[in-house]
Amino acid sequence: MSFYFFHVKDGQDYVDDMGTEFATLDEVRSEALFAAGSMLRELGREFWQAPIWTMRVTDRSGEIVLKLNFTADGVAPLLVP
Repeated sequence: MSFYFFHVKDGQDYVDDMGTEFATLDEVRSEALFAAGSMLRELGREFWQAPIWTMRVTDRSGEIVLKLNFTADGVAPLLVP
């Protein structure tokens, strides 16, 4: 089992200091997709304010083992009530 750290950048940097233990890289990949989806859903309309969202997953040594990038291009201006 190894520890992996899920760092997010969406206009601000969010550093995972605690990490999570996984047995395989496939488990890490699944968790990254699940976590990214959950975080993006929680952002909702705020995502459009900084439409570049990145998750870097690193191992204990700081080596990047995977990276997820999400970008959005709005066709029409966002109308904020």
